[in-house]
Amino acid sequence: MEYDVRLEHLSSRPLAVVRRRASFQDLATVVPDACGMVWGVVREQKIAGAGRHVALYWDDEINLEVGVEFDAPFAGHGDVVGSATPAGAVATAGHFGPIGQLHEAHQATRAWCANYAYTLAGPNWEIYGHWVDEWNTDE
Repeated sequence: MEYDVRLEHLSSRPLAVVRRRASFQDLATVVPDACGMVWGVVREQKIAGAGRHVALYWDDEINLEVGVEFDAPFAGHGDVVGSATPAGAVATAGHFGPIGQLHEAHQATRAWCANYAYTLAGPNWEIYGHWVDEWNTDE
């Protein structure tokens, strides 16, 4: 798959998350379960302003935070705590396709950074767009 990698300068984005540590093999279960847990709190507490799902990977040990974007800092409720994406220069690529190929977007982004001599800061994240019904019939 071909990826359009580009550099953007982003502000920090507030998040409501649960913190997890997972193996690469467990991500397909851990991420959706954690998103569901956060959305459960958002709905139960009737918190307005929740946005897209986010998985924030802090290191190669796969210490991660999974949850949703907010416009304002989230105070926390039980296991769901406030956090934020890092701010600054971010190499980004969009992935449209099977979730099982998402790692290819990460690989393309890392290769792009190496090619342009950008040093990786450490954390990386995925923002999941909202599903569009037409995708059910258009691969």
